[in-house]
Amino acid sequence: MKTFRIAKTIILGCIILGATSSCKKEDWTNNIENLYRHNEEKVSITQGVWGTLTERTGNWQPVIDGNSDAKEFPIQREIRVYEYTTINDFSDNSLIEYDINAIQTSFVAKTTADTEGFYEITLQPGTYSVFIIENDKLYAGGGDGNGGLNPVIIRENERSKLNLSVHHSVD
Repeated sequence: MKTFRIAKTIILGCIILGATSSCKKEDWTNNIENLYRHNEEKVSITQGVWGTLTERTGNWQPVIDGNSDAKEFPIQREIRVYEYTTINDFSDNSLIEYDINAIQTSFVAKTTADTEGFYEITLQPGTYSVFIIENDKLYAGGGDGNGGLNPVIIRENERSKLNLSVHHSVD
């Protein structure tokens, strides 16, 4: 009887240990390409935009001496979609962060990236701009060469991938 109780305790301990280790939050810092592949498996929309939201810190300039403090990891932030927006559609003259109240194009949709940076939004066919809410501002770190901010084109029955990144330097 005592042996049975010990075996039962060991089995229960293994089950608890296994459950907690499988629920452990993944550290994606040194494995960002696997994060992108992992998030691609989550896509459930049939039409719209999806991607992974990350934050980059440190110096991302070319490394000469092999000593870089550059890091990239997933973050949770609100993501907003507006009609296609150019830098001229704002009343302020910023290059990356824009006043939410200064945007002159129409709001379309929003979502929040999960803890692994994954987001997806169902959208009608058209051209849109995707912004990240960062420090109570609209953040757009990408463009199309024509002044368009974080643009994405949605076609009938297609999913467009748009990975987004917020860049912060570490002093």
